[in-house]
Amino acid sequence: MGERALRPFTLTGEPIEGGTEDDPTAVTVGDWIDRLGPQNSDTGSKSYEVERTTSGSTLRASAITQGQQGDEGLLLEIFDPEGDECDLGLAIRQIDVREIVGVQATASAENECDAAGTYRITVGRRLADDANVKFGLRVAEEPPVADPGFTGAGSEPEVTEPQVSGRAETITGGSSFANAAEIGDGRWSSTIVPGEALLFRFPLEFGQAARISVTFPSASGAAADTIGLFPPLSNVSVYNPMQAVLSDPDAAAFSGSAGREDLTLLTATPAVSRDLVDDGGYNGVEDYSMSGDYYLAVSLMREDYSIEFPFTIELEIVGEPADGPTYADDATWTVADGADVPGQPTEPTEPTQPTEPTEPTDPPSSGATDPPSTGATDPPSTGATDEPVSDARTDDDSGLSSTSAIAAFTGLIGLLAVVGALLLWRRRRS
Repeated sequence: MGERALRPFTLTGEPIEGGTEDDPTAVTVGDWIDRLGPQNSDTGSKSYEVERTTSGSTLRASAITQGQQGDEGLLLEIFDPEGDECDLGLAIRQIDVREIVGVQATASAENECDAAGTYRITVGRRLADDANVKFGLRVAEEPPVADPGFTGAGSEPEVTEPQVSGRAETITGGSSFANAAEIGDGRWSSTIVPGEALLFRFPLEFGQAARISVTFPSASGAAADTIGLFPPLSNVSVYNPMQAVLSDPDAAAFSGSAGREDLTLLTATPAVSRDLVDDGGYNGVEDYSMSGDYYLAVSLMREDYSIEFPFTIELEIVGEPADGPTYADDATWTVADGADVPGQPTEPTEPTQPTEPTEPTDPPSSGATDPPSTGATDPPSTGATDEPVSDARTDDDSGLSSTSAIAAFTGLIGLLAVVGALLLWRRRRS
């Protein structure tokens, strides 16, 4: 596996140390970085609490990690002030790739969980039994909606070939959400090496949908000889502005073997609409209720060789921008900027804890190089900290808060969730 596949995955936020279910750590709206240990360890689950001061709002939480190569999963739960579960989300990766695991849970009027009070968020690792890994926690609170704006979007998108033309523009995908390469309506060409996961971002407004294809041509010559009879598996995924992985549409072709024969992978989104607030689920949510940056991930299974596989992305943005929701008290809100209520003091949307020391980010050299970029640019800086993720076990694990034993009822829910997810994932991969 070449150097390109080892480019560091970074997280944006402030470092924090999660607590236990009985003594959760207080957080506010914003982005946070913590560390989880193996599933069955004392640090395999962390808990946080957030104060919801406005009844009728929509409280969302997401957790993301790249973790180790291979099996990796996250379970995220939100509990109301009475301790009852509002929602849970579970995402599990069971393939030898570095695709990002992003999971989301929502507390809102849609699941009768929108009262004011203190809510607990619990994040736990699943499947993984190896070293500690860093993960990002994102908390967002959308104000009460006075008018939903654009409506009528179907929840099941039409998966068809994008209708775009022109020459493909060369672009280099990012290794993290923070440096995902921006793409738009049109054709884009890039390369990927085994073991690599590339990220691209594309903005969607309310009323707009996306049709996406990723095409790998068949290899020839020395590349075909290297690939042999068993080409690596390629996978595509889409993430919403909370950076949670979205469920694959029924008609999507999200996975296939790249290199031996021509391969085209297809997926799509419905038009963004406030109607599409979604509870958590297994291996992806269907929450298309937010405008902002959506993300495409293209990944390739790890192999013992490092050659570049060319591919082309075609992206068609369908529909014109429409009016989004209006909020009570003339508030405005986006995932990126948080809420702004005219005439009221603006509450901080980013935590103010000191920044955690940066770990080394230079991967070991293997002689491989990235292809030249002829048009890709990193997104503008927002002033937040990009925190390099180290997959190595640290020597300060004893300083992390230990979680209490999971109650029998919660444990049963977690077990059933994992079993269900495993079945769905294997069916998804079959």
